[in-house]
Amino acid sequence: MNVSLNQNEVLVSTYIGSRRNAEASFRKRTPRFAEKTPGELWGFHIEAAHAECAVAKLLGLYWGFGVNTFHTPDITGTNYEVRWSQRPNLKVRPDDSGIVISVSGKSPDYVVHGWINAEDAKRDEWKCSSPPACYFVPHDKLRPTGELLKRQ
Repeated sequence: MNVSLNQNEVLVSTYIGSRRNAEASFRKRTPRFAEKTPGELWGFHIEAAHAECAVAKLLGLYWGFGVNTFHTPDITGTNYEVRWSQRPNLKVRPDDSGIVISVSGKSPDYVVHGWINAEDAKRDEWKCSSPPACYFVPHDKLRPTGELLKRQ
């Protein structure tokens, strides 16, 4: 499903993504993956925040604008973890729980590819063979986004 953010949604979620990156820098957090180009992490944090905003908009839910809210749901009042990526699959970590939602795109336009229960994603066939441990679920194995709309 496609979602387009308006100017205010882009500006607010850009602030949240920038703040997340700044907090990580000031607290000297080690990124999971090294930057390939300078500023890459700023872009990732911003696009991820845009993706969370897009999912909340699509589902008609309150986002919450979280910063430093590790291991808590991305969408307030749910068990939803939103993952933004340009890969053709959804990355699920071993410590994920609840529902993991796959989003791709570039501001202001996003595609919500679908979702999976984290426990259902932890299959040997989708397990990554190199560290860090994770699972890559192909988009065609995800459940339809429309099912999330029916849950609301």
